Amino acid sequence: METNSFNDGKKFIKQRFARALSSYNDNAVVQQQIHNRLIELLQLTGKTSFKRILEIGCGTGGYTQQLTSVCSANEWIVNDLFDNCIQNVSDCFFDKSWKYLPGDAEQLIFPGTFDMVTSASCIQWFNSPRLFIQRIAAQLTDGAVLLLNTFGQNNFYEISTITGKGLAYVSLEHIKDWVNPHFDILYLQEEEIKLQFPSPMKVLHHLKSTGVTGTNANFWTRKMLQAFCDEYVDRYSVNNDVTLTYHPVYLLAVKNN
Repeated sequence: METNSFNDGKKFIKQRFARALSSYNDNAVVQQQIHNRLIELLQLTGKTSFKRILEIGCGTGGYTQQLTSVCSANEWIVNDLFDNCIQNVSDCFFDKSWKYLPGDAEQLIFPGTFDMVTSASCIQWFNSPRLFIQRIAAQLTDGAVLLLNTFGQNNFYEISTITGKGLAYVSLEHIKDWVNPHFDILYLQEEEIKLQFPSPMKVLHHLKSTGVTGTNANFWTRKMLQAFCDEYVDRYSVNNDVTLTYHPVYLLAVKNN
């Protein structure tokens, strides 16, 4: 079972992201780059018209907005863990036929079949991404598109190497094993994006503002926090800044017969 090693389950995730909704768009610079890359991959398929699209983890609606600007569908099903994310995506659709289904995507039963399922920066939070992909494959028509990203093993390694805490990220080989029985992989690649911040505290502020806090900093003492900052500066300084590494992994696949 693929589980993360530091959070308290979906309740913890929900609390973190709920606190970050108002600050997310101004701080999620890497997530915006990821959205752009996913749209580029979608355009490589040459498909712009779909019958039914399912988006998992719409969040603040940034990816939803880009999707609706480059492709059309007879019906969109949009999901997020939060009930109130419907407010973030409603303006993306205007008169398009769409439905918002809040809740845990690993537990929900999505209605009908789809010819595209897509998700941006979401499935790394799942208890079992492998089982989710297996289940959703059964609801995809032949030739349907699976387009998503997750994160690789070097994601936030500055945080995890100091604290010993972080998500259980997986390798490309694991992702291939999840996908290959059900899909033909058209694209599976990874990249590293390094951000720079003036201090470790600014790193923690950035993570908190995007809801992806890599540590349980609320439970730190002042002494523990100072030790973390000192070690961060000692190990990950570049000129007068410190680094934070994102390691996105992109997947484009089509359902096989």
